[in-house]
Amino acid sequence: MSMQAEWKDRIRQWKNELKRLFYREMDEISFEGFLTSEFLPFEQACQHQRSPFPAGTRWGKAFEYGWFFGEYRVPETAAGKKLVLNLGFGTEGTVFVNGEAFGTYRADWVRYPHQYMCDLVLSDSAVAGEVFQIAFEAYAGHGDRSIMTGPLSENRPAAAPVPAQQAVVGRTTVGEWCEDAYQLFIDLSTLIDVRNGMEEDSLRVMRIDKALKQFTNLVDYEQPIDGILKDIQKAREMLRPLLECTNGSTTPEMAAFGHSHLDIAWLWPVEETKHKCARTFSTQLKLMEMYPEYRFLQSQPYLYEQTRERYPELYERICRKVENGQFIPEGGMWVEADTNMTGGESLIRQFLYGKQFFKEEFGVESRLLWLPDVFGYTAALPQIMKGCGVDYFTTQKILNPYNDCEPFPYNYFS
Repeated sequence: MSMQAEWKDRIRQWKNELKRLFYREMDEISFEGFLTSEFLPFEQACQHQRSPFPAGTRWGKAFEYGWFFGEYRVPETAAGKKLVLNLGFGTEGTVFVNGEAFGTYRADWVRYPHQYMCDLVLSDSAVAGEVFQIAFEAYAGHGDRSIMTGPLSENRPAAAPVPAQQAVVGRTTVGEWCEDAYQLFIDLSTLIDVRNGMEEDSLRVMRIDKALKQFTNLVDYEQPIDGILKDIQKAREMLRPLLECTNGSTTPEMAAFGHSHLDIAWLWPVEETKHKCARTFSTQLKLMEMYPEYRFLQSQPYLYEQTRERYPELYERICRKVENGQFIPEGGMWVEADTNMTGGESLIRQFLYGKQFFKEEFGVESRLLWLPDVFGYTAALPQIMKGCGVDYFTTQKILNPYNDCEPFPYNYFS
């Protein structure tokens, strides 16, 4: 039986109300910094002369970087709380905390709420008097864009247009993160996606619908925050059996792991790609610490090499995660190479250098060609792969619905 529109609207409203509880602001941080077109390592940036950058300051030209530095001392009122950092620089960049590459910042918290849950967690249980030295290497961008500005709150405005090649310093705050509210939001989103992909009259959909309705009756938002949090915990327990429910014994097993596709050269200089490595890989390491079962695949030896040279401390942490199996070095080629414009000898060299790096650096015999985002594939590729000892091939571009050509008839084969 299909769910009535009134119930769907009620569930949607109750679910979205949880966003208001993810983050509760506590303190504000001020920053000093400088702008540069140079690609500075962290240690060198720390020695640079700085000036104040108050909220509202416009900064940055295309391809320019801003380095910003601040400090936060945990007050008594924040002791024992899970504290997260909400940066307000209107662009993306790498966060450093106490000298360590800490995570990625993206300006649009609506699309990327997980960054506060993961990338920017200062402490899971803060200690009064603890000091955090915060640095942010921000990238001004490479063209026109609309970006989010201002603090993270329920009153935050929609995407505000900013003049081309210029970002704006917003308010940077530290606040308490409510993990239960965030996880309940994910639980609900997962169940809604499951029920929307099944037959409306199935038993499983009926049980999910009953639980979703019960959630709206269980969580009362019109009470003090302590009561809301208790209701949220009850709702998570009520939904748990539905999330643990599995399919029948004849259903195929699937395994999932993370991957971030990094274009080495696209709209930005190659040097900016190296900065993106720090943002991406530090984020993955934080996820691995939070979720020991999490796995992440990175395919291009060139990016490992550049990370080793520019961020040696980060690279050492990656190597430790490779050893315990969470960070997966696999991909076959030195870079995810174009296969149409180049020749056979060049492609063979890609495999020779790529496989050699994986073998010497990590002891991995690469047998997979990871090529998700190349515009076209040479017919000689299977022969070259076989000769180079590569048995498997992964892509998504062949099935890209935006390709204006005859659709490829298969989505897996051996």
